[in-house]
Amino acid sequence: MDILKKIFHYRTGVAMNYQLNLNQWSGMFAVPNCAMEYIREASGNTIKVLLAILHSPSQKPTPEEIASTLSLSLEEVKDGIRYWIEKEVLTAVTPEQQPIVKISKPSATSISSKELAEQRMNNEKVRSLFETTEQIYGRPLNTTERKTLLYIYQSTLLPVDVILMIIEYCIRIDRQSIQYIMRVCQDWADQEINTHEKVEEQIRIQLEKDKGQKLICSCFGIRRKLSKKEERYVEKWLNQYQFNINMIRLAYERCVDSISELSFPYINEILTRWHKNKITTPEEATTYDSKVKSQKQEDSSSPSYDLDELAKRGMFIPEL
Repeated sequence: MDILKKIFHYRTGVAMNYQLNLNQWSGMFAVPNCAMEYIREASGNTIKVLLAILHSPSQKPTPEEIASTLSLSLEEVKDGIRYWIEKEVLTAVTPEQQPIVKISKPSATSISSKELAEQRMNNEKVRSLFETTEQIYGRPLNTTERKTLLYIYQSTLLPVDVILMIIEYCIRIDRQSIQYIMRVCQDWADQEINTHEKVEEQIRIQLEKDKGQKLICSCFGIRRKLSKKEERYVEKWLNQYQFNINMIRLAYERCVDSISELSFPYINEILTRWHKNKITTPEEATTYDSKVKSQKQEDSSSPSYDLDELAKRGMFIPEL
């Protein structure tokens, strides 16, 4: 039976006499035998999609072009394509990976010695930046440092006085590397911390933060830089909960007494519990914890979910 006759027969289930009108044939295209297995179950739109693809296989019509030709929605066309891919009549093709175009970004090293000399000679602000930085450092700047400072000035668009304030801040916290200074300048410029007043406030906030972290490290016996997650804990205890170092030290001691090791999540749970109950002094904390412990001992008829016991058993996994 002719393929088109099969299609008609499978789709309608009706047999009738007909003959092909060869006068209208200007061309033809093949329909694969494997597609005939699914003609009965495939929807009309799905068959249309396949025929549209088979009609111009070399041109590889896009789903958008097929939708336009057949007056179907794009989603209907995509459903049809997915159907024939699942039936292995069509094969999914991964789009060719586009070559990655690397864009060369300007950097301090791209500044030539000639440009550096011209800027130093002709730009009063740049000359002032170099000279004042040398006074702050207490020594002459090398070529790399001058190029980096010029790059900071040109790329961040920060005023010279703001850059100098950041340099002084970095030296104050013992981070005088020119690369570190550049990162701070870029970060603050991105945050639009770009005026004398804004930088002054940011430095105050950072110094308070650094001071708090140093206190915590000293209290906990830590001789390393805190992780980002640990810094978030400390910020919450000091700024959100407004606990002083005495309360944090007490929570640390309770932690070590209970599980014999330092645990920021465990300490956080203790401080969170105190905060929720408006405990603000070590005396109030001692009274509150004693009261809670007594209540648990008296209520022996109900199961006790003691924080310390859960922690000792490794069942306590609090999150920030």
